[in-house]
Amino acid sequence: MKNNQRFGKLHIIILVILILSVILISILLGSRQKNEGVFIFYDYSNMLSENENNMGIIDRKNNKVVIFDNLGNEVSYLDTKEGCPNQIALGQDSYFLLYLWCNERDEGKIVQYDYQSNKMKECIVPNLATIASREGYLFVGNWKKREREDGLYPYFYPFYNGFYANSYIAENEFGSEFEKLFPNKTEICMVGDVELYYHIEGYFSTEPAWGDYLGTSMGDFTVKDRVYGF
Repeated sequence: MKNNQRFGKLHIIILVILILSVILISILLGSRQKNEGVFIFYDYSNMLSENENNMGIIDRKNNKVVIFDNLGNEVSYLDTKEGCPNQIALGQDSYFLLYLWCNERDEGKIVQYDYQSNKMKECIVPNLATIASREGYLFVGNWKKREREDGLYPYFYPFYNGFYANSYIAENEFGSEFEKLFPNKTEICMVGDVELYYHIEGYFSTEPAWGDYLGTSMGDFTVKDRVYGF
């Protein structure tokens, strides 16, 4: 009698384990299907951009740009074998590609596309280092000259959640002249709902200046230093 009871309890335990295993496998498979085709890890964050509806990725070999929806389904793609863009920024109704040093004057080029990857507009921008898009605006950051003889002009890679900028334009006015960012008395500049803090290095950032802390300055940091950032 006792053996039958033990045998029955063992069957119940095995059945519970099997049910939990099936549920776990279903969750994992559902997650994999949901994110199929979406790269979660990427070498450089400026080769990937996302908003609440889409994710844009510059292929590692720089052969194409792919736009995904938030379920991981491919929306459109753009062949870039001839162009090799350096950065992508996703806006509300369009996305932007940045091409550095596109001519003999070392100017940069920004090209605007709709989400079906149809070209809309492009413009040449002097002293162009980086782009970002927030709340219907495109923000542009300039190069910062080193005080060295090698002539390098580094810019701050977006290791943190925000960006830095020197000027901006409304997304639906792209192609017109960019507006310069200026601080108010509290050294803050508001662009729509985007709050930007002035840094003594000569640019604005979505992050306030906290000395030389990673993510808030123009300092040069190694990969090892990133673990102390955001």
